Amino acid sequence: MTNTRSLLIGAAGMLLLVLVAAGGFLLGRSGDDATGDDASSADPTPSTTTPDVATTVVPSGDVTTTRAQALRSTSSTTPPASAAPAVQEFSDLFEALRGAVGRVDAVGCDAESQGTAFLVSPEIAYTAQHVVDDAAEIALRIGGERVEAEVLGADAALDVAVLRLARPIENAPILEIASESPRVGEEVAAMGHPRGLPLALTVGRVTSMNGSFDFGSGDALDNLIQTDAVVAPGSSGGPLIDRMGRVVGIVILKDLAAEGLMYAGDIQGSIGVLTDWRDAATVQRPAVCVGSLDLDTIESFAADTIGATVDHPELARLQLTFAAYTQAINSGRAEDGFALLGPAITTNNSAAAWAEGQATSSLWGWTIRSIDQPVAGTLDVRSTFMSTQEAAFGFDGESTCTRWDITHELVDGELDGRPFWFVNRSRATDGGGPVDCAGWEPSLAQEWVIDPIAEGDAFAGSSVLDPGTYDAWFTDVDAGATVVVDLDSSFDTFDPLLEIFGADGRLLAENDDRGDGTLNSSATAEVAASGPIQIRVQDLAHVSGGEYELTVAVAAG
Repeated sequence: MTNTRSLLIGAAGMLLLVLVAAGGFLLGRSGDDATGDDASSADPTPSTTTPDVATTVVPSGDVTTTRAQALRSTSSTTPPASAAPAVQEFSDLFEALRGAVGRVDAVGCDAESQGTAFLVSPEIAYTAQHVVDDAAEIALRIGGERVEAEVLGADAALDVAVLRLARPIENAPILEIASESPRVGEEVAAMGHPRGLPLALTVGRVTSMNGSFDFGSGDALDNLIQTDAVVAPGSSGGPLIDRMGRVVGIVILKDLAAEGLMYAGDIQGSIGVLTDWRDAATVQRPAVCVGSLDLDTIESFAADTIGATVDHPELARLQLTFAAYTQAINSGRAEDGFALLGPAITTNNSAAAWAEGQATSSLWGWTIRSIDQPVAGTLDVRSTFMSTQEAAFGFDGESTCTRWDITHELVDGELDGRPFWFVNRSRATDGGGPVDCAGWEPSLAQEWVIDPIAEGDAFAGSSVLDPGTYDAWFTDVDAGATVVVDLDSSFDTFDPLLEIFGADGRLLAENDDRGDGTLNSSATAEVAASGPIQIRVQDLAHVSGGEYELTVAVAAG
């Protein structure tokens, strides 16, 4: 998903929308926030949160409308003013309106992004255009449901888009659009899913109106509301509400050059096109991805799309194989993927029949875990990844989001005049296999016992954390000691949860940088009673796990 304001980064080929020239960035969140991004220091401290569930995706597109057209149509389509609702506390508004705000997951041909959207009817939602720009698939996670969505209209100049859901959200609150713009000094609140985390609300005041933001290269946004509400990537597309719970703006970006400032598009400047799109009879065409057999193009991003925890002479060729396979499925051209399969599959299947079974699927988070060569000309490759699909095509006929642990047999061959590996057979890895995303819970895979650590001493070790597991490290410490645990990982899709438990099983400390793309985490705990402590490491991404190094230091209390 690219435009003049976007930059593709990250080991998983995820999309972080960065405003390079002006020191700000769009708040549609990449699935893989880059380590060291200044945005990591801008996490909001939500006053209220609600649990969220793992994600996924389905079709969208783009249509352009000029700002002049938008403003011309505003006067005739702005809803008539009605009696003003009562002023309320934002905490009460959050509880009343939270069911109207959801997380957007958008997948492009070689990237994915996350943002926020809000309901204006049971089956219509508004969001920011850059969240769904060039998306091949879109889904909204709202009220515990995952609903596929498609774009009725989108405007990059206004940075707004209208989504139509595949089915209405029953009994959900509907947000009201304010009939006028807010005033400078007025208190407002932003609702969104910062960094894909549970729904959060942050409060601020309008500090300026009718502002503009210049991205450089002649690209700019106008009619902006400037506030000091704290937001982070993933909040783009969320509503900016007033004290009556009415939407006055759509969250767009944070200005890194002026820490503490956030911008939302004044909804009065786009209400005309938004209203027109709501009534549109047709949807906009989703992005059409590069064909899966364009191997030169796919090879350029294969290593970023397909992760690996092992090295092997054939790794690059395997990454090309799985990137091409993923590209074929995710771009809606599954029949192209049939050419990537070996004779054990193709002999008794037709391309059309095989593609039908993949028609609703999307794959991401693919990581190669092990590579073995039992005989010349074949490889056994263990991979973990996630998929979304219509329930009927799930592994159990019900799962719409699945975590896979698969061992593929690949056979050597040639494709488009170059050496290639073909997927010939697949089986669930021993002890692995598919599980539903929502029902997934980590199970203890490894326990490590460290010799007692004396005060002033330290321990250093490492482990490879498999998906669907957690590691538990045990050591004895004396009462009154201070335990400092540092975790360091270079595995970009790894989101570590680091916890320290006392001898009584009570949680003493945990890292506070979860979900912000930080791979180097730490936690410090004061130990009240002598005995064994447990240091637990999990992967909150629940996708791939990762390799990490652990240092445990003990100092006097």
